[in-house]
Amino acid sequence: QQQDAEFQLLESEPADPSETAGTEGAGTADTQPAERTKATESAEPGEQPETSTEQYPEASSEGAEPTTEETEGQTEASGEPVMVTSASFEEEVLTSDVPVLVDFYADWCMPCQMLEPALETLASDYAGRAKIARVDLEHDPDLGEKYSIGPIPALLLFKDGEVVDRTVGVQPQEHFERTLDDALE
Repeated sequence: QQQDAEFQLLESEPADPSETAGTEGAGTADTQPAERTKATESAEPGEQPETSTEQYPEASSEGAEPTTEETEGQTEASGEPVMVTSASFEEEVLTSDVPVLVDFYADWCMPCQMLEPALETLASDYAGRAKIARVDLEHDPDLGEKYSIGPIPALLLFKDGEVVDRTVGVQPQEHFERTLDDALE
């Protein structure tokens, strides 16, 4: 019976707590530490072991990528691409005082992922003079429809609320630098 209590302990508690880090609540933005039930070793023969709930902060989402809500509305001075949604598009793009290069993308799109480092560099290099914005088409397909986005990545340059340039597909960073420089003249 003591062996049964030890077996239950092994089933409910991995030897290394990091084995379950990040597995509970996967796919959610919940920031509460994950809870896991742990059987205690003080069970007497013939008794069920007691259980307790412990919190494991290593399984929380601290340090995870920021959500759209956390990055939405960052200004061009931040030097990072701004996540834009249908709700913030007019304010962040159409009424912006600076040209805005908008990347229409999806997380599953490998070419879109290839552009991310260049967009981050552009956001930093053009901070205060231009803005780099990103629209996740999985969350805001209506914006894709409104601007006739087909293949992605699709990057539209807005100046004074109007589309002044459209690029589809992966291009070198220099292409976007020339496009932004032309808009700034």
